[in-house]
Amino acid sequence: KDIKTLEQTKMIIERLRAPDSSVNHNRAHEKHGAGTGEWLYFDPQFLRWRLSSNAFIWLFGPSGCGKTVLSSTIIEYLNEHDSRPVIFFYFDFNDHHKQTFENMVRSFLAQLYHKSPVARSLIQSLHAARADGSQQPSVEQMEKTLTDILEQEGGCKVVIDALDESKCVERVIRWCKDMHNLETINLRLLITSQTHVVNWQDTEQIMPVPLADVNQDISIHVRARLNDDEFMSLHGKPELQDKVREMLVEKADGM
Repeated sequence: KDIKTLEQTKMIIERLRAPDSSVNHNRAHEKHGAGTGEWLYFDPQFLRWRLSSNAFIWLFGPSGCGKTVLSSTIIEYLNEHDSRPVIFFYFDFNDHHKQTFENMVRSFLAQLYHKSPVARSLIQSLHAARADGSQQPSVEQMEKTLTDILEQEGGCKVVIDALDESKCVERVIRWCKDMHNLETINLRLLITSQTHVVNWQDTEQIMPVPLADVNQDISIHVRARLNDDEFMSLHGKPELQDKVREMLVEKADGM
């Protein structure tokens, strides 16, 4: 990239003032254990979602069952196996910048700016009328630009994690419904949340996190940990390792 392009990119990103969801993503993905979460790749509902032209899944489960780590695993999987842009947002109780609908939209725009020439052109146009940077575009204007990008880009995938940690749950749901119902958008949406905020009419698009598979993930993680040096006293004692693993998995019960 030439210097002028880099300066323009820096200016646009600064004006978008988007929170950085890659921080949450990297933190969650660091907790991912090899071989865990792979059950989802073969789930019929997830396969339909991934391969359909316009699809939605709401993945829900209790607190502590690993939904955020699973979100990061899904994002990594999509980035590796699909050519179309993947954008994501992690709502976060611990960061007030990551609790609003507006900042979700800002984050999506910033991510798409780096991924898509279509997005760069439309976002530059959005800010062109505010060349001095003294006035921010409205939420409605940013949302309209986002819709235009998603329409023109086609085939994007959107992952929204921990909706229950948002201050604007109903607003986000309304946006998801609008996007899902817009026939001109070829979009795949995936939300994760705790059970109590699930609000979606099509029950076929709602998917509980299967605790049996979560327990299997816990078992894989525990088995790997028991082979670490700090559990040297258990090495060479497979029966004792199995007993410890079974006890920990039973105690965890999907958590």
